[in-house]
Amino acid sequence: MRAYGGDPSPRIVFASSLKFTAYAIKASIRLTRAWTCVPANPYGASKAAAEAFLLSGARSFGLDVVVAARFNHIGPNQAERFVVASLAAQLARIAGGGEPQMYVGSLSSARDFLDVRDVVEAYLALARRAKARKSITSAAVAP
Repeated sequence: MRAYGGDPSPRIVFASSLKFTAYAIKASIRLTRAWTCVPANPYGASKAAAEAFLLSGARSFGLDVVVAARFNHIGPNQAERFVVASLAAQLARIAGGGEPQMYVGSLSSARDFLDVRDVVEAYLALARRAKARKSITSAAVAP
């Protein structure tokens, strides 16, 4: 990106995750910009590292970086290994005369879901938005 030199300069829209906030959420820690990241798992650690790398590029070299912290995606043709697709498939089988029993995982989890088509529109809107006034831009994709 630094070598490109074109006009307009390119923008990176990074699809981050809320996975690296799981520890803080479970511990009821209020999340602020000063909060120290403690990833809950390797996936969260990889997202936190990539976000830190990109934001350091924004600070050091003035790169146009947008970090989009998004929720779980749902949508057409999603594999049944994901919770919403699994529940929908089970309901469809029951409605078609199948065994009237649902198999679920932990019911103590709270989750937020976004339709993948809305998320793609939001990513495109973030990518097309006019250049930010500051060298670091941070945005959240939310319903």
